[in-house]
Amino acid sequence: MICYSGALIVEKSPMDQQWWQVIGGNALETSTVRHVYRLVKENVRKTAVLLYTEENWFVEDCNNEAVLEESHITGVKPVTTSFEDLLDDQHKIYKILCIGPEREVAQLEEKLKETFPQLAIDRSKSTYLEIMAPHTTKAIAMKWLADRFKIDMEEVMAVGDNYNDAEMIQAAGLGIAMGNAPKDVKKVADEVTLSNDKDGLAHVINKYFSF
Repeated sequence: MICYSGALIVEKSPMDQQWWQVIGGNALETSTVRHVYRLVKENVRKTAVLLYTEENWFVEDCNNEAVLEESHITGVKPVTTSFEDLLDDQHKIYKILCIGPEREVAQLEEKLKETFPQLAIDRSKSTYLEIMAPHTTKAIAMKWLADRFKIDMEEVMAVGDNYNDAEMIQAAGLGIAMGNAPKDVKKVADEVTLSNDKDGLAHVINKYFSF
């Protein structure tokens, strides 16, 4: 399973199916996480910062509006802690997520890309900015997984609904954009399905995998 926009790849443990084991991944350098975090705090006021490890996501303010919304969407509660303490403990951070007002996030994206041109920085939607280690994308992770199982990319289907899905959709043998995807993502897709509110993914599965 590919997680964190390609930064972490896991599979069920053969020893215990209740657990997942890491089979691939690309963690950020701790010094980079510190630098990014400090730059964010210096440049924006309303944007929340979330840090993701193998098993948990961490925040400094669990009552932040963006954090509460993300917790509601995912159904998973974050761990509240000091980021300085977290990084002092040498936890591997696979993804930094910044959530805030669209204009502020756009300005932050420009600043981060200018300061850290080597990092993988992309918006998963207009108010979500994801920061990962260099050479980390969904497309790269998908190719890695396909190679692991000896599957030709022409036999791979990818379905996505936002900006950070575009490269993955282009890389797959069959790339499909959801009906609610931005226009630029739809342009690079081989096909456009229904929106997520209309069960677009289920429609694709039934179309191509019903026997």
